[in-house]
Amino acid sequence: MIIIVRVQTKEGNGCVWDYVSNNLAELQEWLNGEARLICLSRRARHKDTSIFISVRNPDSNIISNFITNKIAAIDGVDGIWMLNLLNPTFFAIPAGTSKDLNRYTITVRCYPRHLPAIYKSIAESAPTPNCVVTYTAYTFHLFGDCLQCSVLADSEETAQKFAQKIEMMPGVIRTTVCQIEKTQRLVSKEEWQAYQSNKLTASQTGNKEPQGQLAPSL
Repeated sequence: MIIIVRVQTKEGNGCVWDYVSNNLAELQEWLNGEARLICLSRRARHKDTSIFISVRNPDSNIISNFITNKIAAIDGVDGIWMLNLLNPTFFAIPAGTSKDLNRYTITVRCYPRHLPAIYKSIAESAPTPNCVVTYTAYTFHLFGDCLQCSVLADSEETAQKFAQKIEMMPGVIRTTVCQIEKTQRLVSKEEWQAYQSNKLTASQTGNKEPQGQLAPSL
């Protein structure tokens, strides 16, 4: 399971990013193999940093202890919000996809009984040269806001057009698009690819085996 710890600060979001980056080895050791910090991301036009954590033992108190003892103690932190990425599916990026595409997340508000069909429709969306889905997962982080996907797109307009297609699916109430302005992988490339490969699908490529490269981060 992947948990997103979203940390809001009073003055921008550099202090959390710098703390995790500068103390990464110590923090990974502190988690003692029960969890791994895998990625940082920053949303455009927001004062927060998201810490993606792969939880290996969901029955332990490691995440609550990590948040209260390490993250909450950072000077300037004034809010912490946690989301779960449940049943995440990652998608291979087709060979030849431009490296200049930007990352966006799309949050889907919908009627819960339509969730399986919406998830399946997003997962089966065919990639285009200017818009590629990299993952989708259930979140259930707000009443109605139950699902999130990430896309690589050449512009916010392209991401919005893809979101509009999602809004046409039965049961969808609305979507929210947010640009991710910065990401940083916190594990080795090999560990990252091994983790994604366990949850990788070839549905977007139409092949029996996944083709292309994995996204370098969430």
